[in-house]
Amino acid sequence: LAGNLEEQGAKPLTAGERADLKKQDLEIRRLLDEVGDKLTQKTFIIEDMTNMLEQANPLMSKLLYKDNLTLAYNRFFFTANIKEMLARVDDNGVTLAFIDIDSFRDFNTRYGHNFGDVVLKEFCYLVSEELRRDPRLYLVRVGGDEFLILGDGVDRKVMAELLQTLLQKVAARDLEYKGRKAHIHISMGVANSIKDGVEDYLRLYNLADNRLYAAKDFGKNRIVGL
Repeated sequence: LAGNLEEQGAKPLTAGERADLKKQDLEIRRLLDEVGDKLTQKTFIIEDMTNMLEQANPLMSKLLYKDNLTLAYNRFFFTANIKEMLARVDDNGVTLAFIDIDSFRDFNTRYGHNFGDVVLKEFCYLVSEELRRDPRLYLVRVGGDEFLILGDGVDRKVMAELLQTLLQKVAARDLEYKGRKAHIHISMGVANSIKDGVEDYLRLYNLADNRLYAAKDFGKNRIVGL
């Protein structure tokens, strides 16, 4: 800095002035280095926070989209994904099976809600084991004892065989809680976006729901809409 002043034609500096300017120059450089270090530290902190958020997002999504009791997907998952599923061009479309555990309210009255919770968890475990065969199959708990199985582009014949298998396996399953034993059965209403010519998810949902009620009216423990 002192040399630059002299080169520009300024009055020559004394030794003391040169020393002061050198000190100022060193202090400015020290401050600039300190600011640079702090900016670098803040950059690392921001990057660390960004990485933490990126790692947390999948976990947060899992928590947001999962039912606490049964670990099946929940309504949030359904509403967040169904439109995208229906928008895909696929010959098999989206199959929606609406499932209800028959006479579940009576079951809770007779055996108690604790046994009822065991039944819900056991039912979801059994269904989930069957759905593992294809990552395009999803079990969703709508609420209470009502569930959906979503088949995203799954062959309709494969879906029909799967649902028939579930109907039989659920009915055959031995359920037990604190020495008490019981059995349940289920009813299903099924709709498919291609077969039924439905593009709107609410219409698909309502169609499957109506067919579920028909299955109930026809005697329960059966499937309507395959």
